[in-house]
Amino acid sequence: MYSGIEEAKQVLVDYRADSGGSSTPDGTVAMAGNKAGAEMRARQTERLWRRLEAKKLHGVHARVLRQASTDRARSVVEGKLQAETEALIVAAQDGVVRTNVYRAKILKEPGASPKCRGCEREESLAHVLSKCPVQRVLYDSRHDKVLYLLAKEVFTALKVPIPSNMTAPGGEMKRGVVSRKGLKILVDQSIPTTSAGGQTCWCE
Repeated sequence: MYSGIEEAKQVLVDYRADSGGSSTPDGTVAMAGNKAGAEMRARQTERLWRRLEAKKLHGVHARVLRQASTDRARSVVEGKLQAETEALIVAAQDGVVRTNVYRAKILKEPGASPKCRGCEREESLAHVLSKCPVQRVLYDSRHDKVLYLLAKEVFTALKVPIPSNMTAPGGEMKRGVVSRKGLKILVDQSIPTTSAGGQTCWCE
């Protein structure tokens, strides 16, 4: 145990020595906040991780983390889901996620209440995902971030810049209409149809 602590201390000392930066009073390394400094920190972090991974015992956690990160990236690119993610999606599709409604009315657990933990309505899966008034801000933020990603693809393909007044800090998009080069791009707008009401599209 003692040798492991000393080893960790030595890694930190070497990390500071490799940085080329000046030490601050609290012992941290002062680095330039520019692109070169960021690249240097990235290289230092990579060297540190490789040194940790090379350790037979203390490098186990570092190796597991890197493999997990690689698996997640590969699953996104190849369209393959990790077992835990796929299991959650299947459970949601089958409506067997352990919401309060499921616990009270399906599993019939003693003392279980179907009411939402955030409000007084029944806590169904649909309620948790998009209907709970307590989570309204989070739903809107999620909607606007997805909207921004989709709109960015459309605007980039059409070679049209996204108006600054339609974006918000945090990568969120606001609804609106953009007219450029003879095109009219509708962002999160309702389109009247022959039937009653209209259909809302992300981007068109």
